[in-house]
Amino acid sequence: MRLDRHYHVCTFFRSRDEEYRVLGPFYKEGLEWGEKVVNLCDAAFRHEHLARLAQLGIDVEGCHDRGQLLVQSWDDCYLAHGRFDPDRMLQFFDDASSAASAEGYSRLRGMGNMDWALSNPPGADQLIEYEIRLNEVVGRHKCLVICVYDLTRLPGATVMDILRCHPLVLIDRTVNENPFYTPPGAFLEEIRARRYRDPDPAHGR
Repeated sequence: MRLDRHYHVCTFFRSRDEEYRVLGPFYKEGLEWGEKVVNLCDAAFRHEHLARLAQLGIDVEGCHDRGQLLVQSWDDCYLAHGRFDPDRMLQFFDDASSAASAEGYSRLRGMGNMDWALSNPPGADQLIEYEIRLNEVVGRHKCLVICVYDLTRLPGATVMDILRCHPLVLIDRTVNENPFYTPPGAFLEEIRARRYRDPDPAHGR
């Protein structure tokens, strides 16, 4: 994935096997290219996640021990303090990218499993706004971040909003320019106006 203009990618899967078939090369490539790889996922899935990486031929223990591979629970990042805070997560990727450079890695390569949002935790109504704003952070650092979504659990309108946030989409191991991508400034205004018009009391508790 030699990208030189955009760095924010989304991808959708219908099964765990499909996810690792497509994302496997993404993990392996980053480690082989001397990047720092950060995975954000469900703590309950951590053991299986590491096992699947090992099945791909990745030296999971070695990469972890030398600090090149970090697997972090989404409860400690996306849902720290019991709610989703876009500013905190943007700072997370800002800091992680700076740290990767300071540690001598060529760049940060991040993967965020977004299933945490499906339970509608406090602050989840700001997810799309966060995805839009993340473009500035990854573009500034030229770090590669891929956001992973379960297509079987998302309504069509949400899928379209997610697509509009990401300049790139990963389909069957190929990164493609996304024709649905909307420039961040215009889309951010639209999302904020939409949330103002149609507030949902179930969000942001």
